[in-house]
Amino acid sequence: KRFREFKTIDEKLAWLDSSSGQQILSQRPRLNELYQSGRLQAMLHSPEWVSKLDDWLDIAPDTMKTKEWKPHIDTTVREMISRASNRPSISFPHENKLNMLVDGYTIIRNVIPNDLIHSAIKFVNYTIGNNHNPDAVTRFGDLTSISSGHPAILSLYYDTDVVGYTQSLLHGNSNYNDNHKRGLITNYISKINGIDRMESLPKVGQGQIALRFPDLNDMPTDRQIYIGGKHWHIDGIEKGKHSAFTILIGVALSDQLYPFYGNLCVHPGSHYTLQSLVKEFAFSTMGLIDDDKDISIDSPLINHKSKPDLGEPVQILLHTGDVVFVHHKVAHLGSTNYSSDIRR
Repeated sequence: KRFREFKTIDEKLAWLDSSSGQQILSQRPRLNELYQSGRLQAMLHSPEWVSKLDDWLDIAPDTMKTKEWKPHIDTTVREMISRASNRPSISFPHENKLNMLVDGYTIIRNVIPNDLIHSAIKFVNYTIGNNHNPDAVTRFGDLTSISSGHPAILSLYYDTDVVGYTQSLLHGNSNYNDNHKRGLITNYISKINGIDRMESLPKVGQGQIALRFPDLNDMPTDRQIYIGGKHWHIDGIEKGKHSAFTILIGVALSDQLYPFYGNLCVHPGSHYTLQSLVKEFAFSTMGLIDDDKDISIDSPLINHKSKPDLGEPVQILLHTGDVVFVHHKVAHLGSTNYSSDIRR
C-alpha cells in the first residue's frame, strides 16, 4: 500500500517506520530530515499537511530505485544491535509505566553492570583530557556536553537491559515472537513488512556525555536555594524544533545521592500541564519546515518572561548504575554541582 491509502495516524506512522516508507523517504531528503527530527510525525495531526504528504510521498513502485534501502548505521552499531536482538526479552515494570504516565519520568535501579560502568568512566575521563574533536563539545552554562558514538558509551544501552526496557516501553511488550502480545504500532509495522526484532529495536547512534563540574563556592546554608520557576526547558524547542528523540534515557556514571550534586531536575506532570502550549507551538512552526536555520518564535515555551512558573523541580537522586527514563516533553533543568566530584 501507498502512504495515502492509510487513513489513521497510527497506520501512517507505522508506514513511515516500515522499509517501504524508509525507501521512499530516502528519495525525499528534506522529508527524511523532518522524519529524523520528529517533525514529520507531528505534521500528521494537521489535515492540511496530511493532504500534502499524501502527494509528496506518493511514488509508484515501478518508479522507485531498485537498490534496497538500508539505514545508514555504523558497523559497530550494527554489531551491537545484533547482540541486543539476541538478549532475553524483558518487560518494563508496571509501576514504572505508571510513573511515566503520571509523572513523566521513572527510575530503574542498578541496571548497568560494573564492568560497563568502569569502561564508560574510563572513556569519559580520557575524553576530558584528550579531546580531539572540539566540534563535538557543547557548553550550556555549567553543563558540558560531549556527543559520542564510542562503543564504551553505546554499550550502556545495547549491552544492558536498557535496550529491552526501552523496547518494551515504546512497543507495549518486548516479546516480539508473539503477535498477540505486540504493541499497537508494532502490529501495524509487522502487517506491512513482517519485520523481526532486530529491525524493530529502538536505535541509538550516539550518546550525550553530560558533565557538570563542581562549583568552587560552598553550598549556601543560610538561605533557601531556588532553582526552578522559569528556568526549565524542553529539548529542541528553543531552536524552533520538536524533540529529536523519542525518550530521554539517563545513565548515572556517578553518585548523585543528595540535592545540588548537579542533579537532573524535572517538573513532574509537566508533559500534561504544558500540553496545550506544546500543541500551539507545534502548529505555529509548521509553516517553517523549509527553514534550515534556527528560528525565533514568540512562544511561552521559549521566552523567559512569558514562561509559566512551574515552581521548584524534583532533583533526581541516583546511584551509579541507575537509569532514569524521562518523557521527551517533560520540562527539566540541571542543578548546580556543589559536590567535589564531576557529575557524570
